[in-house]
Amino acid sequence: MLSNLVFSTTYQCPISCRYCGAECGPRETARLSLQDMITIVDHVFSYGKLELVVFTGGEPFLLGEDLRRCVEYCAKKGLLTRIVTNGFWAKNPQTAREIMKTYKESGLTEINFSCDDYHQEFIPLERIKYANDACLELGFPALIGHKTMKGCTLSIDYLEQFLEVKLARFDPREKNPDNNVVSTGYTVPVAKDMHLIPDDEILYPPSDYHWKAPCSSILQRVIITPRKELSICCGMIPRGVKEIVFGSLDDYTLEELITMAHNDLIVNWLALEGPYGLMKFILLKDSTIPFRKQYVNICHLCSEILTRKDCRKILSEHAHEKALEISLERCLYDYMRTKEFKEATVLTESTPL
Repeated sequence: MLSNLVFSTTYQCPISCRYCGAECGPRETARLSLQDMITIVDHVFSYGKLELVVFTGGEPFLLGEDLRRCVEYCAKKGLLTRIVTNGFWAKNPQTAREIMKTYKESGLTEINFSCDDYHQEFIPLERIKYANDACLELGFPALIGHKTMKGCTLSIDYLEQFLEVKLARFDPREKNPDNNVVSTGYTVPVAKDMHLIPDDEILYPPSDYHWKAPCSSILQRVIITPRKELSICCGMIPRGVKEIVFGSLDDYTLEELITMAHNDLIVNWLALEGPYGLMKFILLKDSTIPFRKQYVNICHLCSEILTRKDCRKILSEHAHEKALEISLERCLYDYMRTKEFKEATVLTESTPL
């Protein structure tokens, strides 16, 4: 958890995408200050495990010079850095090159461009090309983050034609190219009353595994929101859901917030059984509550459960009945992880060089 630090730098964004889990937009004002970020970096760095700092949003480039200075500060501490951006700032080839050159010199190690039908409803695709071309010219690592949907215009094939490059598919299990690489996935329809969105508007993956497994990202990194809260995940969960945030660093220490999250029943339930486990429990208590036959992924089901009044009512009244079982599962999980770590350490120490 302490090796990756994610700053959700601001809720402000120059655009308002239809499905935005963070509910960002031009009128939002919440943001982290440069001093906030530096203080938090120093704190997490002091644990001795921090390797990567990620800047996302909203749109992190709206922080202006504060973003660049924080990237530079992290780089001087020997940390890897990544920015996730919609590329609105790449208004022409020269501007794109100047900005990317500045960030490369400041020590940024990677940039990700969000590019799909939702973002390009507001941002000309040319700007993604200008930014991607600048990264290629400068030899700077870049990835295009893409979401697909039913009837999408910006398919991978279309992007390759427009960008005039061959895009490699990102594979988390392999070493990937530094440039002209795309990570694609299915659009998660996060919106108000999302459970009412018709199935025929949603593109589903072919496998149930995408939404029936335990959540593998929860509690895996330190995520700080624009309001200096600790978030338990950086998935597609509306920020109004109280279960995903824990207090503020203005009121608690980071250690206190992490402890609160690790002791929370719903958090552990999601980590150990996933939202599918919550769904089965809810149906056990009330089999008349309607659910879809399938979901896009874990985030889709999790968001739906935690934003629905009927689901929240069941959890509010009966979740405590699951507390002992989840506590025992967590103890077993921690024991097995500790056992595996000790065995791996012994093996490493006993292996001759």
